[in-house]
Amino acid sequence: MERPPATARHIAIAQLAGAVLVAVIGMIGGVLMQVELAAPGPKWSAQFYTRLLTFHGLTPLAIGAASLAGGLGYLAICRLVGARRIPAPALAWVAFAVWVIGIACWVGAAIFVTTDTGWELYTPYSLASSGKPLLLYAGPLAIAASATLYAIHLALVVLAHRGPTLQVAIAAVLVIALGAAGVAGMVAALEVLQPQYPNTFTLVFALGLASLAVSGDRKASRVVTLIAIAVSLVWAIHPHVVLAFVIAGLWIALAIMGGFSRPAVAFVVFGCSPAIALHGLASGFLTGSTELYLFDTHFAVGTYHLQMALVGFAALAGLHAWSVRRPHSIVAWIGAVVGSAGLFLHVYSSLVVGGAGMPRRYWDYDPMYTSGHMVSLWGIGVLLAGAVLIAIAWFAASDGRSVVTVKATGSR
Repeated sequence: MERPPATARHIAIAQLAGAVLVAVIGMIGGVLMQVELAAPGPKWSAQFYTRLLTFHGLTPLAIGAASLAGGLGYLAICRLVGARRIPAPALAWVAFAVWVIGIACWVGAAIFVTTDTGWELYTPYSLASSGKPLLLYAGPLAIAASATLYAIHLALVVLAHRGPTLQVAIAAVLVIALGAAGVAGMVAALEVLQPQYPNTFTLVFALGLASLAVSGDRKASRVVTLIAIAVSLVWAIHPHVVLAFVIAGLWIALAIMGGFSRPAVAFVVFGCSPAIALHGLASGFLTGSTELYLFDTHFAVGTYHLQMALVGFAALAGLHAWSVRRPHSIVAWIGAVVGSAGLFLHVYSSLVVGGAGMPRRYWDYDPMYTSGHMVSLWGIGVLLAGAVLIAIAWFAASDGRSVVTVKATGSR
């Protein structure tokens, strides 16, 4: 694969490094929360648990629209449109700086804000609150603004280069989805719009990246990729189980067309595909007659984690597809499968205890749910083992410049 422009490489490295650091902090918060939930009875104070929840909220921000755009969007779109240079490179760095400001505000809120932010805990464990502090508005607002700036800059990249029509169309759809996620995120940060709207467009952007990462360079693959993105848009708006299985089937077809041995395939076929299928099944229960009952249980937590799994596995697929360094293929495959197994064990246990009535946003519970939370903790352990294997695969990576590839006809 031809090396992307220097600006694309540099902004991707900076954004990915920041996202990984933030994701690690968020995962630490999540693991400590799961340790608290491993047995009934509080281990820590309500204030400490509330802070853990706020830190855990960094995880979706680390794999949100802005992080995907800065870390992978430039690599994918420059390759699609054949960009050899990037116009107005300073705009990319402004977008990254705004993202850093947003993350700093979020971390500041987790450390210094001592009132309930409105979504962490329910009574009697929630903390008294007399209003939402400015930091809790500034963080999400800045992060969403970063995604919007990335979208504007990527649109300039697409307009400055004339690649094949089909590939430009795919790039344009991705940029529009990213821009919509950013704008909707800013409006939602001001509590004018519900959070599901920015999540919808973020999912479209992430699933589009997953489709690109698993596809080949043939024209037929591009057609199927565009179809997969279109179906993903419909699914994100209306997450029906049939559409979920259609998308999973399209990904498998793309994997076969593009070559099944690549590590990116493992993250899409064994990560994204079962996640979207299980999410479709779970969403069917949430939109049924038991919606009000399940919404306030761990069942809803499981479905949200499945959404984040889709974005996370899509990000890993893109990283393994477009990085100029080549991770150790076999170790990456094993890490993908092990990590997927751990995540789905964790999510499945959340769905089970939620379906049995375990309420969410509580740190204490009836002892009847103990076994389910222990299984969830074991799932987290397996997931972390997969993450370690993926890290090892990257430590053993080789420089992609030594790999000779044949550029597809018409890729410019």
